[in-house]
Amino acid sequence: MRYPRDCVDELLHALRGRDRLGGGATRPLPDEETLGVLLDVAFAASMAPEEGRFATFGLAFLPPESELRSFRRFRFRDSLELSKQEVVNLAAAIDATTTSLAVWRLPDGPPRIWGLVISGSAPMGAPPVHTHPSFLHAPFLVVRAPAPGVLYVYHRRELQLLYVRGTAHFRPPSGLLQGILRDRAGLEPLEANALSEIATRISLLGHGGTMLITPPEGAIPAGLLDVSYRFDPPSAMLRDAIREPVSNLDRPGERHAFDFLAQLSQVDGAVHLTSDLEIQGFGAKIRSSGDQFPLIAEDADGDRTHELPLSAIPGTRHRSAAMFCAQQPGRAFAIVISQDGDVSLFGRHLDDSVRRIGPFAFGAGLAAGE
Repeated sequence: MRYPRDCVDELLHALRGRDRLGGGATRPLPDEETLGVLLDVAFAASMAPEEGRFATFGLAFLPPESELRSFRRFRFRDSLELSKQEVVNLAAAIDATTTSLAVWRLPDGPPRIWGLVISGSAPMGAPPVHTHPSFLHAPFLVVRAPAPGVLYVYHRRELQLLYVRGTAHFRPPSGLLQGILRDRAGLEPLEANALSEIATRISLLGHGGTMLITPPEGAIPAGLLDVSYRFDPPSAMLRDAIREPVSNLDRPGERHAFDFLAQLSQVDGAVHLTSDLEIQGFGAKIRSSGDQFPLIAEDADGDRTHELPLSAIPGTRHRSAAMFCAQQPGRAFAIVISQDGDVSLFGRHLDDSVRRIGPFAFGAGLAAGE
């Protein structure tokens, strides 16, 4: 078990190694004590429920006089204490996807909140073309708290530290889920990449969601899936978007399609697609008969397996996905993103068992499997 402050030395070493061009007014680095305070307060505030919900917020480290292109500043007349309660109070008033609390350390004093910094050109979490959705649209250092006990530390627009409930991942890789979908689920590279990108976007939305993927030719048994919002005809939007000509460097359709699918997942129920990325519908409820079936847990490499009782899987969303895979003939699988961002993959095996791979600590394979 590591606490966020335990990561300070290693994080600062990584940040200084990446900051070869120097700091500058818009991307300064805190000293060891200030970074520790930022992490401590962010962690404590993320774990403090307020009126039945947990705060989501970002702490941006930059001086009040910084020149910020594409950002607006709102400076408080009086700076505020950087404390758990003050952060929780302010988080209720802001949209964490566009706004961060601005923090700076005054001479001979502790770091304090001096105002708000708001993105004027794009959401704070909206990636530009050809970047991973974990990109943050901000050049300065930001500590974000998207869920209880989960912190991201960004600098120079890139994720430098992913801290998930006692485990720290420095500059985590982004391709783990993509590789599993390609190598273990048998998807083509384009389809595997698209589903991984969508799963990451669902994680960033903070609500969780499920994608059910079935073969194009596979019929769904009567009564297994009740789709509240079924498309007629099914939509080829996602499939067409990932096949945009490479010469179109912007490829706006691809990013729009990924965001569109992620938003559909926010409706209660699952999004249903075929493995060639034809969108069947969303708001799908799984109707399970409750029959017993073998359930096997695998690690990401497939080297270690063990039997897993269905009752040992927490959450209705995950258990329903496992039962769907057990009853759907063919190569059915499900990608399940929990509300706190963990990602699990369920799939029907050749021996008719259901395999669970994961969960991965936040973000569709942003970090190594647990």
